[in-house]
Amino acid sequence: RLRQWFLNPRLEGRISDELLLDLFEDHRSQPLVRYLLARRLLERRRYAAASRLLQTLTIESLPSDDFGFEAYRVWGEALYFLGRYGEAERLFERLAQQYASQPEGVRRQVDEWRARCRWRQLHRTRAGLFFFGPGLFHWLRQVRAS
Repeated sequence: RLRQWFLNPRLEGRISDELLLDLFEDHRSQPLVRYLLARRLLERRRYAAASRLLQTLTIESLPSDDFGFEAYRVWGEALYFLGRYGEAERLFERLAQQYASQPEGVRRQVDEWRARCRWRQLHRTRAGLFFFGPGLFHWLRQVRAS
């Protein structure tokens, strides 16, 4: 059933996160399945679950360096969206060092993520977070009312 879910995009919306994680339990020892599942969880904005799946994954356990790079990139994005900018930046820094031979476009993507992480760390204030969340709409209503 897990293979059907990965290969058939129409099943994507039908399988709940809980069922997906239950299906995964049978394949916990397969690093490639863990990476693919984490990627899907990231797409579903289940950042904590994706991060947990990838934190114990080693690059060497994946079939190729390309999968290793992608697994770490997905993990870095999950950490970023969890607000763990320092950890995400360190992970992207590690990617930049470990995969310096990647094509220029890939290196630029990693550099952009590192820059995002640094910017968020520098501008992480209560006021800054207020404007990126639902508080913005509340604030706009107050401004318009006055």
